[in-house]
Amino acid sequence: MQNDSIYIYTYFETVEKQLLKNQLQDNFAVIFHDEIAKNHQFDFFAKCKYCLGNIPLDWCKKTENLRWLQLHSAGIDPYNQLSEAKFPITNLRGFFAESVAETTLAGVLAFYRGYNQLTTLQNEKKWVGNIIRPTLEILHRKNVWVLGGGSIANKFIDLIKPFDCNIEQSSLSELKLNAHSLEYFEKRAENADLIVLILPEIPETIHYLNKEKLSKINAKTLIVNVGRGSSIEEQELKVLLSNGKIKGAVLDVTEVEPIVATDSLWEMPNVILTQHSAGGWDGESRGKVDFFLKQLDKLLNSKPLENIVDCERGY
Repeated sequence: MQNDSIYIYTYFETVEKQLLKNQLQDNFAVIFHDEIAKNHQFDFFAKCKYCLGNIPLDWCKKTENLRWLQLHSAGIDPYNQLSEAKFPITNLRGFFAESVAETTLAGVLAFYRGYNQLTTLQNEKKWVGNIIRPTLEILHRKNVWVLGGGSIANKFIDLIKPFDCNIEQSSLSELKLNAHSLEYFEKRAENADLIVLILPEIPETIHYLNKEKLSKINAKTLIVNVGRGSSIEEQELKVLLSNGKIKGAVLDVTEVEPIVATDSLWEMPNVILTQHSAGGWDGESRGKVDFFLKQLDKLLNSKPLENIVDCERGY
């Protein structure tokens, strides 16, 4: 095996694999994780200098040759445990902004316009449109509180500006500073029609919406979470949703994924589950390949890499 070998841990279809081979195989040995026998995968990885994909954490700790790890995600957990790593770790910060923001908007509109109910009725071949009409809402002029200040949050805010909403945004640094302040939370939550969580997983955001904070949210509020499932104390959310203490929830992420078949979230009529699909779109895999190749070119030409993560900070 050549010294300059690249390990591709991300799963790709044939077209993306061929693109990587066409671009790299003249200068590198390109190893695809899914083409190596399971008992030899780490042995091949251990000889590589560069890697694309979210490899097992213990591989990161055992490697001696790795010079750069490009994650195929925006989130960096559990790699925030690698503050002593001798190689740079880069993520896909900003890569999913368009798709996640659009999924967030789609989920909100689907909930307000009753698409979750209407889809069920379509499957059951029931026509009750006149009954549903008075129950539908509009996003126009809603009070919206966005928790998060990254590219996804900013893109979502851009998308809802035409709806003339009253928008308040709390940056991550602001939330960290006020993580345990119930007064800070109440002031912003008391009139919120829509609370959107777009947060990374760091100590201050784990169960940010805990039992105490959830109890302060009014019954007209729709909660949307497209960040990390750990941001919400999920069992407490379920209780309030089932009792009508919170209007509803649009959840792309949950505390445990996938949720089990017996989880009550599946059957709650005021919940929309998008199954951690918000980041997806038809050009996702090609985009990851293109970004990796651009990053590799920067590295080989001694140019600064984009999206170097700070493991101690958590993003």
